[in-house]
Amino acid sequence: MKSVLIDNSNCTLYKTFKDLYTTSFPIFEQRTNEQQKNAFEKENYYLISYLDEDRFVGFISYWDFNTYVYIEHFAVNTEIRGKGYGSKILELFKNSVNKTVILEIDPIKDEISKARLRFYIKNGFYENIYNHHHPVYREGFKPHELIVMTTERPLSVKEYLEFKSNLDEVVMGCYQYLTTQRLILRPWTESDAESLYKYAKDPAIGPIAGWPPHTSVENSKDVIRNILSAPETYAVVLKETNEPIGSVGIMFGDSVHSADMKEGDAEIGYWIGVPYWGQGLIPEAVNRLLVRCFDELDTKRVWCGYYDGNTKSRRVMDKCGFKYHHTEEGKISPLGDERTEHFTLLTKDDWNKK
Repeated sequence: MKSVLIDNSNCTLYKTFKDLYTTSFPIFEQRTNEQQKNAFEKENYYLISYLDEDRFVGFISYWDFNTYVYIEHFAVNTEIRGKGYGSKILELFKNSVNKTVILEIDPIKDEISKARLRFYIKNGFYENIYNHHHPVYREGFKPHELIVMTTERPLSVKEYLEFKSNLDEVVMGCYQYLTTQRLILRPWTESDAESLYKYAKDPAIGPIAGWPPHTSVENSKDVIRNILSAPETYAVVLKETNEPIGSVGIMFGDSVHSADMKEGDAEIGYWIGVPYWGQGLIPEAVNRLLVRCFDELDTKRVWCGYYDGNTKSRRVMDKCGFKYHHTEEGKISPLGDERTEHFTLLTKDDWNKK
């Protein structure tokens, strides 16, 4: 069996691929012609057809990232299914990429989906436990639930978030948005620098949390590039004005954090501009992040810390159900001074009791 690259819609095998593609996937899982054209223009997108003695037996479309490859679509010729070609194609593919392979399958609801899960487990894939939804390809549909499967081992939380971010932004060209009654939580962009500077320059905001006031719009732009671009970091945008007025984020043990975290733990951080203090906006945002942690990322415990004297931050924790856990003295803040830091904790069990 050999593989042949299809790199545009004029290739000889494109129509054969397209015929199998449209019959193998429901319409809401199919790229439009324009989306397929856009994919061909991306340097890390590949569409590979597989031939056995010049007979078309199937295809894999995939995206090549630094530490893994993501199979977006995989199908075997309907005329020869059940003859082992699926396993042969996967084995050939895995050997050719020599990276972790990620793909998605339908939720387990019937005998067909059960058989599909068994097929991938037999071929060296592991089921991941994340509450995962694939973004929509076409208007009129909602994100659809899928199970993430990976070779080698299940993904860590950080690895899953990296995959989901690349899926949303690179593969699908969309971005992760979280909403509440009054807020939109979305990734920061460099165009937000003026709004960020407007609120982050206030000395009442940063120093009590351990970071310096911003000194210019350019400084704020650098912070967006180098700090606020981290996964699960969100601009707090007021729906009424569409302006970023603060920031919230989820941190994990292998990223910047303050708490002494174990596997399955996360930490939440937040701030909001002075004009919006006392309006309950940050508790509203933090509660949405807790939904993301416990219901979508299967986090077991969430930490929240505050420096001695930051009573406003502590009140947010109280409102969101965090309980005092311990105090650490002699901690060096990002500003270089020595401080006392108090830590609160919310477990998934306590969250489910709310």
